[in-house]
Amino acid sequence: MKKVFKILAVVVLVILIAMVALPFIFKGKIVETIKKEANKSLNAKLDFEGVSLSLFRSFPDLSVGMKKLSVIGTEDFEQDTLAYIHDLRLSLNLMSVIRGETYEIKKVSLVNPYFKFKVLADGRVNWDIVKPSADTLTAGKETSAPFRAALKSMKVTNGTVIYDDATLPMLLQMQGTELDLSGDLTADYTELMTALTAESITVDYAGIRYMNQATGSVDAKIGADLVAWKFSFPDAQIIVNDLELLAKGYFAMPEQGYDMDIRFEAPKNDFKSFLSLVPAIYSKDFASIQTKGNLALKGFVKGLYSEKTMPAFDVDIKVDNAMFRYPDLPQAVENISFLANISSANGQPDATIIDLKKLHMEMAGNPIDARLYVSTPVSDPNMDAEVVGKLNLSDVGKFYPLEDGDELTGLLDVNLKAKGRLSVIESGNYEAFDAAGYLNASGVRYKTSSFPEGINVSEAKFNLTPAFVEIPVLKAVIGKNDIAASGKIENMIAYAFDKGALIGRLNLNSSYFNLNDLMSESSSTAATPDTSAM
Repeated sequence: MKKVFKILAVVVLVILIAMVALPFIFKGKIVETIKKEANKSLNAKLDFEGVSLSLFRSFPDLSVGMKKLSVIGTEDFEQDTLAYIHDLRLSLNLMSVIRGETYEIKKVSLVNPYFKFKVLADGRVNWDIVKPSADTLTAGKETSAPFRAALKSMKVTNGTVIYDDATLPMLLQMQGTELDLSGDLTADYTELMTALTAESITVDYAGIRYMNQATGSVDAKIGADLVAWKFSFPDAQIIVNDLELLAKGYFAMPEQGYDMDIRFEAPKNDFKSFLSLVPAIYSKDFASIQTKGNLALKGFVKGLYSEKTMPAFDVDIKVDNAMFRYPDLPQAVENISFLANISSANGQPDATIIDLKKLHMEMAGNPIDARLYVSTPVSDPNMDAEVVGKLNLSDVGKFYPLEDGDELTGLLDVNLKAKGRLSVIESGNYEAFDAAGYLNASGVRYKTSSFPEGINVSEAKFNLTPAFVEIPVLKAVIGKNDIAASGKIENMIAYAFDKGALIGRLNLNSSYFNLNDLMSESSSTAATPDTSAM
């Protein structure tokens, strides 16, 4: 028996020595392979500070850790970091390392990663960094990769993802991203359990911020066909701020573009969940807001997204008998009704129809009504719009919490309508375009702690006609600077659809006007003189 224990002790000691020694034996070989393949395969600069290996972290697999891994583009992207990962850890099949032919990666963990995907205005992308391989240059000739994905799980901790697309234009930023992905990625077909969360999501599209530091999450069981690259999900749960959506369908990645058929709807008919999408409201004590009202939201996106095609889509939103109120304020926003549809039957941008059938709300008793219909927005925008309302700005603090030191007073009165095609205005046939109404402001004062000088508009009038916007009077004071103006602005509707520049003539008068008062404070460091010719 003692002999057996001695043999076991020796075996255990040999295993422990091997677990400590093997990582050092293979460390140089793995580092050399990584750098060699990076230089051979990438049109980018790959760098990292060091590599650590261990058999204790993921026994019986070999754990490989890398610090401060970065991938930086070249040429037009040499100032852009495509990826920076503070801590990267891989679990490799130990036998594949010992054989030394192809390393099997079974698990991936990324801590504090940063990814920035950028599309230039001409369509070039910063992630196209892989050099053409030998098998794409010589028909029938294949080369084996030094690394093979045998992934069972992937984990991302505190990640940042940025997508900057100048062709749309669109900017998406996700911060505080956490991802847990598990499944057998070695199989032709597998089920992936996906849990994704983000602490902050900001979306800008065409110069408009649609989402500001929103929270989000996705939980889904995904059927993954890794041969056809098609991913199906029967009941994915998507949450943005307080709005929950259920989605079902598929997303596929054929050779040309992305194919999809996704339907979604809000399972809860709660107005508060929809209200959470309004950045200014969600950021102000949203949990304490009292609400009531019904919500119906559903839609779909279907078709191929490629360089030449866009998927069809349709979104319906309906809000009935809604209200919200901050508990510490005396007034509420009441009688909110909203009915809208945005669709494109074939996915083409010119087939997009925006139909806001109804918008009504009463803010501390101040009513506002609006509607909007837009078709053929690309070729020849056709619109039918109207907005009518009055607002006493002194009432805003009664239903929306202002910051300490904020001051807001004055009266706004708007009654505008416009109906017709842009081509009618461009041809000079103004009689065929219906445009009329006014926007008046009086006694307006706006001041904040960050803008203590404030702005005062004692009187302002804007009259809408088919040909131009007339400004009979505009009297304003910004700090010590006074402005009096009159005139007209042409091409307003074309400018709204990005079809031309504003044209106008203004008569300006001022008894005191100092541009330094309107500019931010400059650095105390003297600026370098500009000696270039004008």
